[in-house]
Amino acid sequence: FKPKKQLYNNLKAITEICKNNNIKIIGIKFPIDPFMNELYSKIKVLDRVKLIASRFRVSSFLNYQTSFNSPLLLDNQDHVNALGAELLVDELIKNRN
Repeated sequence: FKPKKQLYNNLKAITEICKNNNIKIIGIKFPIDPFMNELYSKIKVLDRVKLIASRFRVSSFLNYQTSFNSPLLLDNQDHVNALGAELLVDELIKNRN
């Protein structure tokens, strides 16, 4: 898995801005449907994401992938809806340290 050149260049520019301003970069595994979680595990998506993230100085990952089990919090298989987003933001604020 290799990001497209434009995406790579954009990520590189963002990480340089963060580095120059002492901003720590974290990865967030967002809540997804259990089916998508199983599929992503089978095709090792997370391994590929972590490889790319390591190139861009991502210091850690927060894992919310299976945090919200209710389909009422998802807009589709891999996007939270407005209520899910509110709950996710609350969790991010609680765990920001």
